[in-house]
Order: sequence, then structure tokens, then C-alpha cells
Amino acid sequence: MFWRFGGYANISTIDTILDKENVTLEELLDESDLIQELKQHNTKLIEYLREDKILARLLEYVVAPKLETVASEAPGAELKEASSSPNSKGKSRSFSLSRQSVEDDDEEKEKKRTRYAYVAAEVLSSDNWSICEALMENQPLLRKFWEFLKLPAPLDPLQASYFTKVNEALLDKKTEEMLDLLKSIDGTVKSMLQHVDSPMIMDLLLKIISLEKAEGGAGIVDWLHSQDLMPILLSFLSSEHSWATQTSAGDFLKAIITISANASQNEQSCIGPNELTRQLVSQPCIEKLISDMLKGGNPLTVGVGIVIEVIRKNNSDYDPEVGAEANTVPSSRDPIYLGTLLRMFAKTRP
Repeated sequence: MFWRFGGYANISTIDTILDKENVTLEELLDESDLIQELKQHNTKLIEYLREDKILARLLEYVVAPKLETVASEAPGAELKEASSSPNSKGKSRSFSLSRQSVEDDDEEKEKKRTRYAYVAAEVLSSDNWSICEALMENQPLLRKFWEFLKLPAPLDPLQASYFTKVNEALLDKKTEEMLDLLKSIDGTVKSMLQHVDSPMIMDLLLKIISLEKAEGGAGIVDWLHSQDLMPILLSFLSSEHSWATQTSAGDFLKAIITISANASQNEQSCIGPNELTRQLVSQPCIEKLISDMLKGGNPLTVGVGIVIEVIRKNNSDYDPEVGAEANTVPSSRDPIYLGTLLRMFAKTRP
């Protein structure tokens, strides 16, 4: 009874670590209670995590590259040399044990990298507004974080998923500020599209497009249009690219068409007709699409899928009552015109 009702309160392990003079971030990341303590709004923990140097380390851990195992230059030669010596058995066994030790050490480091990346992503994408505010106040950190997209393809799937998770959380909480940041970074769209084969990065881009209807997100579609999003995506259908890239680009184009459909514009996931789909059915884009399709193969298959999706999602039978009044001013939200697409395909018919 004394232990249950006495004056010995449970002391948080996290608080104990934070009370140390030279506490390190890694000590906290190794603690299984870290996320739970953060959810319980541990003030001391939050104040520590929102420091600039700690936020920088957390962002680095989110996209930390996979450790590369450095192999011996000539392991066979070493074994041969060891076997030719008088104490060959002992040396061979010693070499094997040494190599095993290195491999075990590398495996342990990789486990830590994976764990730290996971925990760091959980911290930065948490519902804690204080940490979110601290991140948004430090624009240079976020700019450096987005340099991750400048890495050559393919991206590590784990890194890409955590990168996307953190940014989606920030976009939800600080929509306008995050979009302003992305617009200010040179080549944001091109950097994202070079990873068209990465599902997680494309999910992030689709999330950005869907923010058009969110508070603070109006105008993002027009900006993406100005960055030639659709022409760049169509360029991936050319024979210069692999069939996998062609298919990925086609799938993403169809995803844009789907959220830009005329029907069910009241649905939260649908932003309605816009400049992106309007550009897709413009003469220059249709000419490019037809040119690639006529070469046959996978571009033909992908192109047919795109055309079918455009027609299906923009069927006039499902047009909302837009422009019904005589004095209605035309806007970019009006149903897109499919006449150019149909006319150009009719001309190419054998």
C-alpha cells in the first residue's frame, strides 16, 4: 500500500536523460518511450527537440543514406596468403572472425540508422504544434531537407517514405507557408519529377496538387501549370525512357485526371477541372502524346489509358451546372474542352 499511495512518484526515463549534463539526441532516440512522452506533451522534451541543432539532426536522420559496406580489395588474395603460411589454419580462422565482426558491426549500424530514421520521422510528423512552428521558423533547414530530391534516382524507398511523411504533415498544418517555401525553391517540380518512378514522391506531389481546395492552397495548380508539370510528365512517355518510367508517368497523369474530374466535385479529394488537365488536352500536348503512341509498344498502351481516362472523367453527361446562366464569366474551373483531342486523333486514323 505504501508503494502504491506513497510519495514515490514515477520518474520519467526521458526526464532522467534530459537532466544529464551532456545529453545526446541518440540517447533519446534509443528510448522506446520517446514518442509516447511527446504525445503526452512532455514540456522538457519538447523544448529540447525544438532547438535548431536538434531539428537539423532529426531532419538528417530522416534521409540518412544507407550505409555502404566497404569490401576488402582482394579477400581471396588474403585468404590465399593466409593458407600458404605455416599457421594457415589459425590465420584463416582469425581473418574469418575479423570479417564477421565487421559485418556484425555494419548490421548493427544499419539497424540504428533505420530506427533513428523512423523515430525522427515520427517526431517531426507528430501533432505537436510547437515542433512544427520551430521547423517553419527555420527555413534554411527545410530548404536543405528538400535537397534530398536532388539525389539521383532511384531513391531509397525507406528514405522517400519518411521524407514524404514529414512533408505531408507540415503541408497539413502549415499549408500556405509550406507552399510558399516550395515555390521559392528553384526547380522543385523538376526535382520531384526526376523521381517519377518513386511512388512515395509522386504521392507527395499529388498531395500538393490536391491542396488547391484546402485553406491556403488556392493557386498551387496554376503555379504547377507555370512550371510545365504536364509537358514534363508527357516527355517521360518517349522511347528514351524505360517501360517502367513510361508506366509510372502514365499512372500519375491518370491520377491527376481523376482528382480533376467534372463529376463529384463536392468530394474532398476532387479539385475539379483546372489548368493542368486543360493543358493536357491542348494541341501541343496532344501532338506529343500522339507522336509517342504512334511508335507503338508501351507508349501506345499508356497513351490509350490516358485518353480513356480523360474522356471518362470529363464526360459531358456528368458536367456540373457550370455556366448555366447567360452572364456567367468563363473560368479555369469550367469543364475542359475535348474537341481538340478528338479532332487530332480522328486525323491520325489510318
